[in-house]
Amino acid sequence: MPAILAFLNHIEAERARTPEAEWTARFGGVHLQILRLILPRFSENDVLSAKAVAESTEPLLFLPSSLFGGH
Repeated sequence: MPAILAFLNHIEAERARTPEAEWTARFGGVHLQILRLILPRFSENDVLSAKAVAESTEPLLFLPSSLFGGH
């Protein structure tokens, strides 16, 4: 979840410097999915803990999707 929150922070920062129509086309759908479908599945404490990790100066570990059966 920290990686999802780091991505959410990134796309929200992009919103400030990208024309609204372009931002909506690129990130609008995933932004809504994160806010409406993913975050509500976790407790407030889980989200706060993940947010602290996402905002830390330590690099996040990104695992390749092939580990999970992806291509």
